[in-house]
Amino acid sequence: MQRSHLKPPAGWVFAAVLALASHAYAAAPIDHARSLEAARIAMGALEERLQKEPDDWEFATYVKDIRNYDIGISENKQVYVVVFVLRDIPGQGPFNGGRADFYLDKRTLKVVRFVGHK
Repeated sequence: MQRSHLKPPAGWVFAAVLALASHAYAAAPIDHARSLEAARIAMGALEERLQKEPDDWEFATYVKDIRNYDIGISENKQVYVVVFVLRDIPGQGPFNGGRADFYLDKRTLKVVRFVGHK
């Protein structure tokens, strides 16, 4: 049987430090203000994109109104992900497509990726 090179107290201290470090990261407070700022920036970017869309189709007014979208915010270590999903068109049911995903760098709050779903 192979023995550990660490004496039991040193091993325990090392394990405790690792446990505390991982707990500290998991328990780090969420910066709600920064998340909401990311959503505000993404909303502005979506409004710019929507205004460039043509007006000559039946549901253009509905689709181009930002108030007709549900918004979700997620994050990982590098980015905030802000997702916009078009609500059902009243009297028409679900709309095919109508989703936009914006990825914003957490440090700069710049949009680094856009995925549109049609």
